[in-house]
Amino acid sequence: MLLAVVSSAANNFSNTLFVGLWESNTDFYRTSAPGAKIAFKISGGTLSVDMEGSSYWQVIVDGKATQKLLISDRKSYNIVENLPVGNYLVELVHCSESLPGESKIYGLKLSKDFSFEQLKPSSRKIEFIGDSYTVGYGVEAPNPETGTVEETTNTTKSYAYIVASKLKADYRISAFSGRGLVHNYAGIEPNWHIPDLLEYTVPGMAAVSKGGKKRDFSAWQPSVVVVFVGINDFQGEGPKASEDAFIKAYRDLLAKYRKASPGVKFLLVATKIYPEDLLIPAVEKVFLAEKNAGFKDLEMEIVYSENTALHGHPNERSQQDMAQKLLPKIARLGGFLSR
Repeated sequence: MLLAVVSSAANNFSNTLFVGLWESNTDFYRTSAPGAKIAFKISGGTLSVDMEGSSYWQVIVDGKATQKLLISDRKSYNIVENLPVGNYLVELVHCSESLPGESKIYGLKLSKDFSFEQLKPSSRKIEFIGDSYTVGYGVEAPNPETGTVEETTNTTKSYAYIVASKLKADYRISAFSGRGLVHNYAGIEPNWHIPDLLEYTVPGMAAVSKGGKKRDFSAWQPSVVVVFVGINDFQGEGPKASEDAFIKAYRDLLAKYRKASPGVKFLLVATKIYPEDLLIPAVEKVFLAEKNAGFKDLEMEIVYSENTALHGHPNERSQQDMAQKLLPKIARLGGFLSR
């Protein structure tokens, strides 16, 4: 049984909603995924979480962002304090990226005379597979040179999180900065590309220990998978990915998800990259090959962004614009009626 911090209002996670990719162990839950979230309904009071792992977390109360919390050594961190009696939805979202690394959550504590209420998962499920654009890398930086990656990255401001929130969907953000399908940016970590990292429940630790719990792809079946990969395959120093190898890896990825989640739909996303615009033509070839093979479960969309945030990444406005463009197609592919 999972250990919860003892109090008159202790929660052993039975009324906690875990969204994103998490691994449960005897004494804790752990994750390395950007956007991984725990959510609670509480009647008020002060809520603290016993956790550890170098990372930033965004606190959201009733849909409004409050504090951005820096977690490091294990201790009890106050998430909300002295809320009056009421009915509150509190969300704690991993808004940085643990690659390598992990975060662990051991238990929760709510102040005396307040209670946790049941919170049910959504029937809508979306998985976003991507790189730093999907992570929300450096999105809060005012320009390409100001701030650190850790301080300015905020996955709650990425197009993926925005789309999932607007559609009231549960999600997984399987995104890895600097990684590609067959070639990583500037050749970093040549043995750990996106397909390799996807195999693990906590990829941030698998890349360190060369092992870890393998992911069961059939255990959580999304209705829609959004694939926005390839920027790092065709951009950066050193040799670029072979287009043929990229196309094969892309199609293998789609086949893997089809097998694990029968009936899943795909949205393939591409964008213009510099100095050579190699990604859009490559994804178009993937799309055409899939259509020619008789698949009718996918669509393609091209997005553009103003890359004035940290290290030339999309700024907040561009992330919002990408979300606005992709949301209608994702909703239609998933059969999600507006509500």
